[in-house]
Amino acid sequence: TTPRSFLFVPANRVERFEKALNAGSDAVIIDLEDAVPVELKIQARELLSDWLAAHPEQQVLVRINARQTEWFNDDLSLLKYANVSAIVLPKTEAPADVEAVTQ
Repeated sequence: TTPRSFLFVPANRVERFEKALNAGSDAVIIDLEDAVPVELKIQARELLSDWLAAHPEQQVLVRINARQTEWFNDDLSLLKYANVSAIVLPKTEAPADVEAVTQ
């Protein structure tokens, strides 16, 4: 079935992940982009990585930072987790933005 409702959760708020997953939405998007202050982006990615490794049974989508940012390449490392069912790519302006993720 196609998800119809999505719940965004800031990646730096790990204590909210389980609550979001149990809230009844069709999908949960853990947000590394706009919901996370610049000074917390690296820490948020590390927290999310640790959480993904510890909760392989939980399927989530991850909104990464845009390709034009300094965090993009490191955010892509989260794709190694099988419980990341998809990524949400913000501020996509050209085919190269999508190609940078799919290659």
